[in-house]
Amino acid sequence: MDYRNRLDGLFAERRQLVACSRRTPPPGPPGGYAESVLMSQSWGRFCSNLSKQSGELSQVNRDYVDVIYNETDRPLTDYPNRLARYLFDRYGIAKGAKLLEIGCGRGEFLQGFIDCGAEGYGVDRSRAAERYCPDAKLLVADLEKDGIPYPDNFFDVTYSKSLIEHFHNPETIVQEMSRVLKPGGLAITLCPDWEFNVKMYFEDYTHRTPFTKASLRDIHLIHGFDTVEVERFRQLPILWDRGRSLLPLAELTRLAVPKALKPKSKWVRFSKEIMLLGSARKPA
Repeated sequence: MDYRNRLDGLFAERRQLVACSRRTPPPGPPGGYAESVLMSQSWGRFCSNLSKQSGELSQVNRDYVDVIYNETDRPLTDYPNRLARYLFDRYGIAKGAKLLEIGCGRGEFLQGFIDCGAEGYGVDRSRAAERYCPDAKLLVADLEKDGIPYPDNFFDVTYSKSLIEHFHNPETIVQEMSRVLKPGGLAITLCPDWEFNVKMYFEDYTHRTPFTKASLRDIHLIHGFDTVEVERFRQLPILWDRGRSLLPLAELTRLAVPKALKPKSKWVRFSKEIMLLGSARKPA
């Protein structure tokens, strides 16, 4: 029996329970406490059964990371290590710092930070990182529903990449970032820049909330962070630091080269798909 038929059956059961209670009311005055208890119990059984059926349906869904980030379509590269090293050095993260990657996915970036000397922690709905990042301390959680399952004032750094745009209420995750950071702790956030990705933004159907430079800055400021900085960022290591002289060429590529060439050239793809890089400090 498919899920819709089971759902229809549960509602039919509910209607029968209601009709039965009306035909044969329990002892006591009509509409009194005893009848209310019976109605409450029947409704409780109905909701419990419906919850079980919904749970069965959710178990049918496949793991997002396993599907979207399978190694055939998204092979492992050295990019996560290069980005982790760049951020580690740029923000002066100390060796031994407790770093949490929120939404760690396969764990490649987290492993990169661990290789730099950080004490790595991760949290995600998927267990994929257990295969790719065995050196980290990992927890599984529904972040939007349950928050970050770590204590207050615990981490020196939180890091997230392509995470915050997946939330209906991103305020929740920013509040949680602040809660788990130590006073003076650093939050590093990367996400797509809506202004430059508008035509392709919802190619990922799990995207929920677009961000611009202004909105990414403001959401951190409103939730108590200081020293908030947001910049546009291209995922092309050659452009970082000494390669900034090539930025005009990347911009010309973005404007002039057809997007049909994106699958064939990382230079074309990441010249066009501009990210936002945000950093913010929790007040000391």
